[in-house]
Amino acid sequence: MLVQAPAGTIVSENGVVTCSYPKDHIVLLGALSIVALFAAVGFSLASLFARYKGNAVNLNLLLKCSKLKAFFGIAWLVSFVALALTLWPMVSENHLLNHNIYHTTDAACPTAKTGMIGGAGMISFCASSMWFIVFMLSQNRKTDIYDEEYESHDDESIGSFHNA
Repeated sequence: MLVQAPAGTIVSENGVVTCSYPKDHIVLLGALSIVALFAAVGFSLASLFARYKGNAVNLNLLLKCSKLKAFFGIAWLVSFVALALTLWPMVSENHLLNHNIYHTTDAACPTAKTGMIGGAGMISFCASSMWFIVFMLSQNRKTDIYDEEYESHDDESIGSFHNA
């Protein structure tokens, strides 16, 4: 069942229409969602470029992995979509709450598209999940590049076969 955001109450005085809206925390929740999205992106980028066992990360070697490159691009794309879908209803709701005086007598009190915040929250969650996958792929790639134990293929502990 779709629930429309509550419309404002029309108060008409002296040829000016003022819309009185019920209290809504959508702007605060939208800002909190954007902060969480930026935190997820920031921590993921920091972990991507973090040193691995004291070694500086060579970005060219790290991004030779096509899966990592693909998920890196998808994570950026989904993050931008989540940011846009969160900002749009948040900014429109803030505009309606702050600019609620109309100088015409036939003005109606519009509502913002606050129902989009739920979809934007879901896309933000998907973006955070994509950044977590990028983190896991980058850690696997760093392990493949920098760990010396995988360099020698004569070690029996990693599944090599020896002719006895």
